[in-house]
Amino acid sequence: MQESFQDYFNHTIYPELYRKERERRRLLGSMVAIGVLLAVSAYLMVRVGGLFGLVIFAFPGMMYFVWAGAKYQQYIKRFKPDIVNLILDHIDDKVSFGTLHYDPDRGIPKSDFIKSGLFVTKADYYEAEDYISGIIGDVSFEFCEVRVAEFAGPQAGMRPVASGIFLKAEFGALKALEARRQRQMQDAAGSTSSREIPPADEKKPQRERSLIFIVPKDARAAMTRAIKRFHLQGAEPVTVTDEPDFDKYFTVYRARRAPVSMKVSAALSRRIFHFAEKMGHKPAILITNTGARALLPFEKDLLEPGYIFTRMTYEQIEKFYRDLQVIFGLIEELDRMF
Repeated sequence: MQESFQDYFNHTIYPELYRKERERRRLLGSMVAIGVLLAVSAYLMVRVGGLFGLVIFAFPGMMYFVWAGAKYQQYIKRFKPDIVNLILDHIDDKVSFGTLHYDPDRGIPKSDFIKSGLFVTKADYYEAEDYISGIIGDVSFEFCEVRVAEFAGPQAGMRPVASGIFLKAEFGALKALEARRQRQMQDAAGSTSSREIPPADEKKPQRERSLIFIVPKDARAAMTRAIKRFHLQGAEPVTVTDEPDFDKYFTVYRARRAPVSMKVSAALSRRIFHFAEKMGHKPAILITNTGARALLPFEKDLLEPGYIFTRMTYEQIEKFYRDLQVIFGLIEELDRMF
């Protein structure tokens, strides 16, 4: 049984936060002390003589201030990755989870966002960071924070397109891992006869086809071009009869070629509705025959330390943990469905 997050925080995350807080105070204190020294040297330069004060106090003090400032920048840059990785270490202890990976400087490529089908845009401005990837059940996934805008003309300038979490999920992760393992075995065998090591049971990659598009009703204007393109592929709106409240806030489009068994389940609609309630924004999700793409609106920069105050409370850390759990819950439901 997985231990509670409160217990994990107490014996693992809190000691790391305490150590970082001591490091922050030490670096900040040294910078304040050097600032005072520089002020004294400036006074001496005026009263005693410029060159004496510069050589004795100002120059060494400035050099140390630059060094301490660089160390403080490194501290700020390390803070979030260190804490996020500890949180992910707790989350991926669940049986259905593989190892979760975090990279603060990486993002999903712009080309993947454009090809996702969620928006029809050139994404003239595209920024992506805070990348997380892993496997849940039979679904491999990656997501990151994105900010996307497009050029709307000389007078209008850049028009926002999307801001939040961009999620890519691929079904059949376990089969893909097994195929990769067999390829590695064949490569390692070298000259071994193919009769001794059977070839991986791999099919040709399927052509991706959009099957279900879940669109927030208050976002239909912004997603008009994507909806029209889906309509042209033979899609029509359907009703999620199991959850009447869901239909008040979302429109579900379903392709005619979608299998009869493929539909938005009551459990998935509840997960989506829970995300909307928890985050205050409604997600857009496109489900294909091979995976899913989603834009999960998200405006908060959590666990970003400030330059003066960086101490994190349990409530702040837990909020980030709960927000991640909402995202992983959506992925878990996709794994159950497909």
